[in-house]
Amino acid sequence: MIEPKRILLIEDNEINKALVLESLVDLPFEVDVASNGRDGVRKFEAGHYHLVIVDLQLPIMDGYEVVSHLREFEQRNGQGHTPIMAATANAFPSDRKRCLAAGMDDYLSKPFDIDDFVGRIEHWTA
Repeated sequence: MIEPKRILLIEDNEINKALVLESLVDLPFEVDVASNGRDGVRKFEAGHYHLVIVDLQLPIMDGYEVVSHLREFEQRNGQGHTPIMAATANAFPSDRKRCLAAGMDDYLSKPFDIDDFVGRIEHWTA
């Protein structure tokens, strides 16, 4: 049996959480969910993930702050690079550039095409 890839979803919107979970239900992924940035950082530090999907507009700590903490944690602990994908309603080209400059590996604007979303997840967890 193939061990599922672990994904950390950091998203505060219940509808968006349900959409992501529903789109991955039949695929070999184990998804942990955090509803705010601080919770996401704690879960990341406590476990090993193959991919992090983060919203940019989160309570307590926004997506950019989350990514900064995750990258610092990786460096401090000699942990390998974990792919991080922004999934956000921010759809301007400058938003994509800012995400990549902040240390994210990919950017997807909402609403997104489910097939594209799943394809990106499969790419980053391959």
